[in-house]
Amino acid sequence: MSDGWAWARKTREQAVATPLAGHYSIETVADDPAYWAAWEIAFGRDGFPPEMYFARGAEWKERAERLTGSRGGDALVDRWLIRDGDRVAAVYRGEQLDGYTYMTGHAAVQVDYRRRGIYRAVIERVLETTRELGFTSVVSNHAPGNNPAIIAKLSAGFRIDRLELDPLHGPSLWLRYFHDPDELAAYEFRCGLATLTPELLSRRYGAWEVLEDQLSRVRTS
Repeated sequence: MSDGWAWARKTREQAVATPLAGHYSIETVADDPAYWAAWEIAFGRDGFPPEMYFARGAEWKERAERLTGSRGGDALVDRWLIRDGDRVAAVYRGEQLDGYTYMTGHAAVQVDYRRRGIYRAVIERVLETTRELGFTSVVSNHAPGNNPAIIAKLSAGFRIDRLELDPLHGPSLWLRYFHDPDELAAYEFRCGLATLTPELLSRRYGAWEVLEDQLSRVRTS
C-alpha cells in the first residue's frame, strides 16, 4: 500500500492488534491471491451451499485494471485471517469503494465456530475502524436468503439500502451502516420519517421551495 495511507496506519494496526471477541488473533494478508488461497485451504467450501457465478472475460478485467490504475493511488484493502491458535476460524476482506464508502466484501466463519459471536465481533471491529478512519458509511451485499448475515448486520445497525440484480451473481440485498448521523437522518426521511436535522436543512437545495410552498398553503388553509 502506498505512503498515501501512512496517516491511517496506526488505526489499522490497532484494529488487528487486539484479539477478536477476546480470544481470536487476526492475521493480515498482503494481497488478494494469498487471501483467496487461504480461504480455499482453510474452508474448502465445507458448510456452504453450492453457488453458480460467471467470471468476467480477461479483456474486461484488463480494461477495469486500466481504469482503476488511472485513478491514481491505492484503495484501502483489509484482508484478515482470524485464528484460534493455528487454525483459521474465520476470514474477512473489506475495501474502500470511494472517499466516503467502505465495503465489507467477504466474510466467512467455519461451521464449528459459528454461534460464538465471531461474525458480530468482526462487524464491530470494522465499524470501529472505519469510524475512526473517517468513512461516512459502510456497505455490504448479500444473497437475499442469507438470513444469518443479514440479521447480524441489521442487529448491528445496518439499514436496507437497495436490492440489485446482477446478471453474473444474481440478486443481492445491499445494506448500509451510517457513521454520519445527518446522512442517516436523510435516509430515514427518504423512508417516510420526519427526521430532518438542522444540519440537513442548512444543506438543502433543488426544489425544496416548491415543497415548502405546498406545506405553507396547507397550514394556512
